[in-house]
Amino acid sequence: MRSLVALVLTAAVLPAADPTDKKKELLEQAVKALTDIDPKGKKADVAAAYARVGDVFMQLREPEKAADAFGKSLDTNPDPRVQDRRGDAYLWAGKFADAVADYDAFLKAEPKFAPKH
Repeated sequence: MRSLVALVLTAAVLPAADPTDKKKELLEQAVKALTDIDPKGKKADVAAAYARVGDVFMQLREPEKAADAFGKSLDTNPDPRVQDRRGDAYLWAGKFADAVADYDAFLKAEPKFAPKH
């Protein structure tokens, strides 16, 4: 698990000017490692790794892949903050109904972020 986290974090901290091929290569390695994880492992660690992969896909401007990674994170361990980030990915991908659904679910779970009327 530590090597997986290292792969994801390395991809995440590469400068924006760095060729995206390197980030994509690191992400492919991380996604492959995620599929090999023991399902009995710590759900929070697995979910965090998927969420981080989603963040890197957002940096690469691949919102559909990001939404998929965020979805896997949510399937593993529901977290309203990840749901909000998946809403962003859906918004960038032009999937507005899905984005609204995720934003609504986030605001229901975290009402302190809802606008005051």
